[in-house]
Amino acid sequence: MADQKLSLLMTRPEGSNAGFVGMLPPRVRSAVEVIESPLLSIESLGGTAAPGPQEEALFSSSNGVRFAPPGDGRRAWCVGARTTASAHDAGWEAVHAGDTAADLIRRILAERPAADLVHLSGAHTRGAICESLQAAGLRARRIVLYDQQLLSLSPAARALFDQPRQVIVPLFSPRIAVRFVAECPAPEQVIAVFLSDAVAAGTGQTAFLQRITAGTPDAVSMAASIEKLFR
Repeated sequence: MADQKLSLLMTRPEGSNAGFVGMLPPRVRSAVEVIESPLLSIESLGGTAAPGPQEEALFSSSNGVRFAPPGDGRRAWCVGARTTASAHDAGWEAVHAGDTAADLIRRILAERPAADLVHLSGAHTRGAICESLQAAGLRARRIVLYDQQLLSLSPAARALFDQPRQVIVPLFSPRIAVRFVAECPAPEQVIAVFLSDAVAAGTGQTAFLQRITAGTPDAVSMAASIEKLFR
């Protein structure tokens, strides 16, 4: 990696970026200029719907946990370690059912819980979780607790591309990846780091300077992928 100071452009929703940047080693943080420009805004829909006492929850994102009622010891099937930890902290009997929606579906179909299932989610989801479970004969429904509104790159983020410098951009979801491609004025300056192949696919054939896909679809692997750039 060149000696020039690089930029690290964080596009996750507000409140989600600092924790990830904190996962990077100090030598990496000192080598980059961090710019936050969320491309999604997470907004509660203000509903009070909740799982019934005999239902088990499905969480595919920590935002689902954030807007859900307390768990009160009920079981929750979760995607990803972060979501599982958030559910545990919110009082759910949290089960880490894999790192993707497909993992979650496979785990539930293997165990076939007797309880009804309810997916507590945002308005925009991937993986057809409830549909897949219903097709396999399980009782599953979805409660939408929040919306994810698309945002534009901030003026500070756009200004990064006015200079001939490389910009590292971690991309954590297909929807944010699609939005970033639409907003980025100079993809040839971007080192894009993808959470998964599905996220990378959201950028199509965009001619980034470099494409890197994390070894596993989690923040730890994303941080390790960025660290490797500085070795």
